[in-house]
Amino acid sequence: MSLRASIVGLALGLALVLAPAAAVAGGGPAEAGEGAHGGGHKDPSKTFNYFDIGYNKKDLYGGKYGDGVQGPHDEPEEKMSAPFVLMLVNFGLLLILLAKLGGPAVRRMAETRSDQIKRALDEAGRLRQAAAEKLDEYSSKLSAAEAEMQAMLDNMRADAAAEKARILAAAEAQAQAMQRDAEQRIAAEIALARATLTREVAAAAAAAAEQLIRAKATPADHTRLVDSFVADVNRQGVA
Repeated sequence: MSLRASIVGLALGLALVLAPAAAVAGGGPAEAGEGAHGGGHKDPSKTFNYFDIGYNKKDLYGGKYGDGVQGPHDEPEEKMSAPFVLMLVNFGLLLILLAKLGGPAVRRMAETRSDQIKRALDEAGRLRQAAAEKLDEYSSKLSAAEAEMQAMLDNMRADAAAEKARILAAAEAQAQAMQRDAEQRIAAEIALARATLTREVAAAAAAAAEQLIRAKATPADHTRLVDSFVADVNRQGVA
């Protein structure tokens, strides 16, 4: 039996138990007629059956039902209602029946619901723990990635600085080599020009001296110069 069926049964039982009391409290057709003819309103509590279980053979005022006589008024004879104590007994039995039949179902439903809630809480805790672990993992990976990126940037800066220093050193060395080469070329050109000039000056001087000698030297001077040249050659040969 489900909880919904138990609730429906309880509602029906309450309706069955409380309907006669409501009818008595509201008054029957006889009371309505008396009110219309007599202009008064009788107290229903005076004819309400609380404990009389022999109500089947009695009228509303406790007299014998079917004798045509009912109370001090000339209203139609009305059968006594069931006693209120039986209503209470029925209601108690209904509650016991509902508790016996519906109690286990309610307890099982409560236990099932409790288990579902517990499993849901456990699952939520597990998911929360997994999310926290995943967050820590992503945080660690992000920190590692940031550290790796920073190391890469530092290495790139260091490589760029080293490459810059190497390029500057190579450029400086090349500039010095070019400067030395230029200086050597200039020195060689100067030496060549100096040697050429020296040869030209010597040749010019020799030509001028030869012309001067030819113009002013006598045959005896020529003979003396030839003898001196031959003697020098002989000395150099002996040496």
